[in-house]
Amino acid sequence: MKESFSILKKIELTASTISLRSDGILLFDVKPNVNVNEKDAKEMVDAAGLIGDGKKYPILIIAGKYTLADKEVRDFAAGEYGNKYTIAAAFVIKSLAQKILGNAYLKVNKPLTPTALFDSEEKAIAWLNTFIK
Repeated sequence: MKESFSILKKIELTASTISLRSDGILLFDVKPNVNVNEKDAKEMVDAAGLIGDGKKYPILIIAGKYTLADKEVRDFAAGEYGNKYTIAAAFVIKSLAQKILGNAYLKVNKPLTPTALFDSEEKAIAWLNTFIK
């Protein structure tokens, strides 16, 4: 069952679209065929702060088909600045390569906030909803 929500605010970036949903989740919709770099990641965090008025939110990251993030992005995303506006992060992945990188990210980078990988948006949203007060 699809939950209904509306998009309250949205910012288009080079590598992604960042949206604030009416259900209290910040959506990072990463474009397909993109190798996300550190500049892209910083733009995403800054956009999250802008549309979320500097508050922390559960973050839903939907990886585009064939999209990957380099080592610097994984280091950045796991750290303090990368989690500035994050309560918890759920990655929806679409490929084996993303799953391998995602598992390495969880084990090696050890993000500061609760982070999990999912194969469906519905499962990711259900998990993120446990962090909404």
